[in-house]
Amino acid sequence: MKKILIIAIATVILSGCQNNSYIVENTSITGKNWRLVELKQENIIVTDVKDSSEKISLTLNKEKNSINGFSGCNYFNGGYLLNGNKLSFSKIGMTRMACPNKSIKEYEFIDALNKTNNYQIVNDKLLLKNYDNILAKFEIFKLAK
Repeated sequence: MKKILIIAIATVILSGCQNNSYIVENTSITGKNWRLVELKQENIIVTDVKDSSEKISLTLNKEKNSINGFSGCNYFNGGYLLNGNKLSFSKIGMTRMACPNKSIKEYEFIDALNKTNNYQIVNDKLLLKNYDNILAKFEIFKLAK
Protein backbone atom coordinates (compact mmCIF):
# COMPACT_ATOMS: atom_id res chain seq x y z
CA MET A 1 0.00 0.00 0.00
CA LYS A 2 2.85 2.39 0.85
CA LYS A 3 4.44 1.68 -2.54
CA ILE A 4 1.25 2.61 -4.37
CA LEU A 5 0.93 5.83 -2.34
CA ILE A 6 4.57 6.77 -3.07
CA ILE A 7 4.11 6.08 -6.79
CA ALA A 8 0.92 8.18 -6.86
CA ILE A 9 2.61 11.11 -5.09
CA ALA A 10 5.65 10.90 -7.37
CA THR A 11 3.39 10.89 -10.43
CA VAL A 12 1.56 14.02 -9.25
CA ILE A 13 4.82 15.80 -8.49
CA LEU A 14 6.44 14.86 -11.79
CA SER A 15 3.37 15.81 -13.82
CA GLY A 16 3.68 19.34 -12.40
CA CYS A 17 7.22 19.53 -13.79
CA GLN A 18 6.35 18.58 -17.33
CA ASN A 19 7.49 20.62 -20.32
CA ASN A 20 4.83 22.71 -22.05
CA SER A 21 6.24 21.78 -25.47
CA TYR A 22 4.19 19.54 -27.65
CA ILE A 23 5.37 17.27 -30.42
CA VAL A 24 3.11 16.57 -33.36
CA GLU A 25 3.48 13.31 -35.25
CA ASN A 26 2.43 12.73 -38.85
CA THR A 27 1.84 16.40 -39.68
CA SER A 28 2.36 17.23 -43.31
CA ILE A 29 5.29 19.54 -43.86
CA THR A 30 4.68 19.78 -47.60
CA GLY A 31 2.87 22.63 -49.29
CA LYS A 32 3.74 25.10 -46.55
CA ASN A 33 6.09 28.06 -46.64
CA TRP A 34 8.65 27.68 -43.85
CA ARG A 35 10.70 30.70 -42.69
CA LEU A 36 14.03 30.12 -40.96
CA VAL A 37 14.09 31.34 -37.35
CA GLU A 38 17.17 29.50 -36.03
CA LEU A 39 20.28 28.10 -37.66
CA LYS A 40 22.56 25.97 -35.52
CA GLN A 41 20.66 27.21 -32.45
CA GLU A 42 21.28 30.89 -33.23
CA ASN A 43 18.30 33.18 -33.80
CA ILE A 44 18.00 34.55 -37.32
CA ILE A 45 17.01 38.18 -37.70
CA VAL A 46 16.62 39.35 -41.27
CA THR A 47 17.33 43.07 -41.43
CA ASP A 48 19.56 43.30 -44.48
CA VAL A 49 17.23 41.82 -47.10
CA LYS A 50 16.19 44.37 -49.75
CA ASP A 51 12.61 43.11 -49.85
CA SER A 52 11.27 42.08 -46.45
CA SER A 53 9.15 39.40 -48.17
CA GLU A 54 12.40 37.63 -49.12
CA LYS A 55 12.86 35.71 -45.93
CA ILE A 56 15.20 32.74 -45.67
CA SER A 57 12.70 30.04 -46.42
CA LEU A 58 11.85 26.74 -48.01
CA THR A 59 8.82 24.98 -49.45
CA LEU A 60 8.45 21.24 -50.09
CA ASN A 61 6.34 20.40 -53.15
CA LYS A 62 4.69 17.02 -52.58
CA GLU A 63 3.66 16.42 -56.21
CA LYS A 64 7.19 16.89 -57.57
CA ASN A 65 9.17 15.78 -54.48
CA SER A 66 11.04 19.03 -54.88
CA ILE A 67 12.23 21.75 -52.57
CA ASN A 68 12.74 25.42 -53.37
CA GLY A 69 13.43 28.52 -51.40
CA PHE A 70 15.55 31.55 -50.65
CA SER A 71 18.83 31.22 -48.76
CA GLY A 72 19.44 34.85 -47.83
CA CYS A 73 21.01 35.97 -51.08
CA ASN A 74 20.33 33.24 -53.62
CA TYR A 75 17.43 31.04 -54.59
CA PHE A 76 17.80 27.27 -54.39
CA ASN A 77 15.99 24.13 -55.47
CA GLY A 78 16.47 20.41 -55.28
CA GLY A 79 14.79 17.16 -54.35
CA TYR A 80 13.79 15.49 -51.13
CA LEU A 81 12.85 12.08 -49.76
CA LEU A 82 10.25 11.89 -47.00
CA ASN A 83 9.31 8.68 -45.17
CA GLY A 84 7.60 9.12 -41.80
CA ASN A 85 9.83 11.52 -39.91
CA LYS A 86 12.86 10.62 -42.04
CA LEU A 87 13.76 13.49 -44.36
CA SER A 88 16.71 14.08 -46.64
CA PHE A 89 17.45 16.61 -49.35
CA SER A 90 19.36 15.98 -52.58
CA LYS A 91 20.76 17.73 -55.62
CA ILE A 92 20.45 21.19 -54.11
CA GLY A 93 21.43 23.83 -56.64
CA MET A 94 21.36 27.57 -56.25
CA THR A 95 21.83 30.82 -58.10
CA ARG A 96 25.27 32.38 -57.66
CA MET A 97 24.69 36.05 -56.89
CA ALA A 98 27.40 37.78 -54.87
CA CYS A 99 26.04 39.32 -51.68
CA PRO A 100 29.01 40.36 -49.54
CA ASN A 101 26.94 42.42 -47.07
CA LYS A 102 24.68 39.60 -45.96
CA SER A 103 24.93 38.55 -42.34
CA ILE A 104 23.51 35.06 -42.96
CA LYS A 105 26.02 32.46 -44.00
CA GLU A 106 23.96 30.82 -46.69
CA TYR A 107 26.41 27.99 -47.20
CA GLU A 108 25.84 27.04 -43.55
CA PHE A 109 22.11 27.00 -44.31
CA ILE A 110 22.57 24.77 -47.38
CA ASP A 111 24.97 22.59 -45.36
CA ALA A 112 22.25 22.15 -42.72
CA LEU A 113 19.82 21.02 -45.45
CA ASN A 114 22.40 18.56 -46.78
CA LYS A 115 23.00 17.11 -43.30
CA THR A 116 19.29 16.69 -42.47
CA ASN A 117 18.17 13.10 -41.96
CA ASN A 118 14.95 13.60 -39.95
CA TYR A 119 12.49 16.23 -38.83
CA GLN A 120 10.14 16.97 -35.98
CA ILE A 121 7.30 19.42 -35.44
CA VAL A 122 7.46 20.99 -31.96
CA ASN A 123 5.18 23.87 -30.93
CA ASP A 124 4.25 24.49 -34.60
CA LYS A 125 7.93 24.80 -35.55
CA LEU A 126 9.66 22.57 -38.10
CA LEU A 127 12.95 21.24 -36.75
CA LEU A 128 15.41 19.85 -39.29
CA LYS A 129 17.69 17.44 -37.50
CA ASN A 130 20.73 15.25 -37.95
CA TYR A 131 19.87 12.42 -35.59
CA ASP A 132 19.18 14.28 -32.31
CA ASN A 133 21.02 17.50 -33.25
CA ILE A 134 18.80 20.41 -34.31
CA LEU A 135 20.29 22.00 -37.43
CA ALA A 136 17.58 24.52 -38.29
CA LYS A 137 14.21 25.69 -36.99
CA PHE A 138 11.41 27.12 -39.16
CA GLU A 139 7.97 28.60 -38.66
CA ILE A 140 5.10 28.81 -41.13
CA PHE A 141 4.59 32.14 -42.87
CA LYS A 142 2.39 33.47 -45.64
CA LEU A 143 4.03 34.74 -48.80
CA ALA A 144 3.55 38.43 -49.61
CA LYS A 145 1.36 38.96 -52.68
